[in-house]
Amino acid sequence: MQLSVKAIQLLRHVLTYTGEKETDANGNERDAARRLNGVESSQRRHFYKNTEAVVNEYNDTVKAMFDENNKKNKANREQVMADNPKQENEEETVYTTRIDALVNKATNESINEMSKEIKALGEAQHEITLTPQTLDVVKKYYAEFGETTGFTAADDVVIEEVEEALQ
Repeated sequence: MQLSVKAIQLLRHVLTYTGEKETDANGNERDAARRLNGVESSQRRHFYKNTEAVVNEYNDTVKAMFDENNKKNKANREQVMADNPKQENEEETVYTTRIDALVNKATNESINEMSKEIKALGEAQHEITLTPQTLDVVKKYYAEFGETTGFTAADDVVIEEVEEALQ
């Protein structure tokens, strides 16, 4: 079965959470965990194990991209500050605002470029091997999640991909 990282992450979410909200001991609202019977739980573990390498590689790559982008933006800010020293009577807030204005364009461009690369990584297809039992559990809870909770409009492309793969 061919799935993108985004589709794998959606299915992992569906297998982990019910789509409902619950309140934890501290009074914070969070996603309600899905409780599965023994067989279904082992099938969830099978799905996680078969998708772990793909998801971890994606997460590590994205983290490295963010780290590299942050280093580049920090170096750019330091260079701009060196090229534009603080004036004698200039207040700190005015100076910071002036530097921010000079740095923001380059920072926004690098973030936009990185976002495009991350999107492309998330759409890359990966071969996933699932047993028929695991596929049945995934189909069951995917359908249940869609009926009870529903998906957001932003997930439309991923949902199409998942529905095509699960048929």
